[in-house]
Amino acid sequence: MLFLSILLGTLYGMVIGIVPAVGATVGLTFLFGFISVLQIDPYLSLAFITATIASSTTADSLSSILVGIPGANSSAATVMDGYPMTKKGEGIRAVSAAVFTSTVSGLLVGVAVLSFLPYYTYFLQYVTTFGIWIILCLSLTCIAFLTSKSIIRNIIAISSAFAIGLIGTDPMTNADRFTFGWDYLGNGIQLIFIVTGIFVIPECIELIRMGKRPVEFKIKDQITQGIRDFFVNWREASIGTGVGFVVGLIPGIGGAVSDWVSYSLTKIKNKTETFGNGNIKGVIGPEGSNNAQKVTSLIPTILFGIPGASFAAIYIGLLMFLGFEVGTVDVLYDKQFTDITLWSFLLGTILVAILIVPLFTPIKWLLGINQAFIACFILIFCAYACLTYTGGWEDVVMFLLAGIFGCTMKYFRIPPAAFLVSFILLPKVETYTISVATLYGWF
Repeated sequence: MLFLSILLGTLYGMVIGIVPAVGATVGLTFLFGFISVLQIDPYLSLAFITATIASSTTADSLSSILVGIPGANSSAATVMDGYPMTKKGEGIRAVSAAVFTSTVSGLLVGVAVLSFLPYYTYFLQYVTTFGIWIILCLSLTCIAFLTSKSIIRNIIAISSAFAIGLIGTDPMTNADRFTFGWDYLGNGIQLIFIVTGIFVIPECIELIRMGKRPVEFKIKDQITQGIRDFFVNWREASIGTGVGFVVGLIPGIGGAVSDWVSYSLTKIKNKTETFGNGNIKGVIGPEGSNNAQKVTSLIPTILFGIPGASFAAIYIGLLMFLGFEVGTVDVLYDKQFTDITLWSFLLGTILVAILIVPLFTPIKWLLGINQAFIACFILIFCAYACLTYTGGWEDVVMFLLAGIFGCTMKYFRIPPAAFLVSFILLPKVETYTISVATLYGWF
């Protein structure tokens, strides 16, 4: 049953990775509609979710290369040289190189990082309350300066996330605050509404605007050529892996940063070459960072409950429903949790690389259908997840308000990742600020 869960998670991750503009964040959000099913066996669901993260990270390169539309933010840089290769008839070569690079990077970093999950407890015993508070402050600083190019927009995202996150119950007085007399807000704004509003609805609107785009590619001997490209350009892959490893450890930054940094460093390393017209190094460089960043993003997420990226924020929410409280030593002492996390990620990474080749025909069909159908399908199930929170009219109102808010953020280019991670961090920031202030007599 465990292997079946990993296989199903891999297949699901492939689908959400291949569909343009969806990615792991939206794909994981979609699972909230099936939370009652996932709760039947939390450990099998953990395997499914982890395999989904691993496989979607590898598969999101396909739409970037073959269609010219990023499968997720973390594969945006791959478009620069991947899509020109497709237009030159070398799309499968680029896909092969991208998938092999992501697989090798994911396996190396996955083994190096996730194998030691049980031993991180020795590190945590030396982390004090003040230390965690400092980590939280550094996380917010990184979000403010690194999430997007505009510091002003990043700060607006953090501020608005805190303002909305404060709605609910005051942890010091246990009284309602900023609910404006609406009892429905007594427990705060639920994560599912936030994620659906700022990620799902705007991205689905974008999918509807895309419509249908023809996809043509030839396989021939390009698969083996792409693998050979990896071995010839292993240094570029190593640079990307190193960047992804480091960026993933910085909470709240996400894959888009590591992707573009890797691409820029690849160009700097090869100054005499031209990029943007189909250079295979421009594919291998950023693809080396994708899986590495996803793996290391799980470390601050599991150890401190601080999301390493936007997908990790959804990961925290799903695990909470499954009864796993990340950010505590309990999950690290749970050997079944650590073992499943390790093997699900590794097997998901391997399986997606194996399955992509024989599934090229259905992949071509999936990329070629009208994206509006996919958008409507995603919207229906995410709306279902939102409207079953209480089952009342308030859910409908909150769903609509969340959608309006998310579209407004997209229009003004407020980074949704910065907002989501800040929203997740607020309870911890507030709790640890109160604890530190009390401990050191600040008030």
